[in-house]
Amino acid sequence: MTHINVSSGTDVSILELVQMVAAMTWSQSRITTDVLQTRWNHAQASGYVATGRMSWPARIGLEKHILSTYDWFPRHGSGALRAK
Repeated sequence: MTHINVSSGTDVSILELVQMVAAMTWSQSRITTDVLQTRWNHAQASGYVATGRMSWPARIGLEKHILSTYDWFPRHGSGALRAK
């Protein structure tokens, strides 16, 4: 399965991230995946280098960060995504 590392110290699959965002935003969208595109690539784990060698530990968890970003957009975003 394809993963991204968001320097939180844990790997989260793209599907898990999408499901997390969908749940937090009450989305009714249908989530589909392409099994041919679900390959783990160790080069994608570069966030661990930043976390360990550069002393960049996560200050808040992924869920809290997603919620704070979601809350930020109505106050600061242009609304361009909703306008389409």
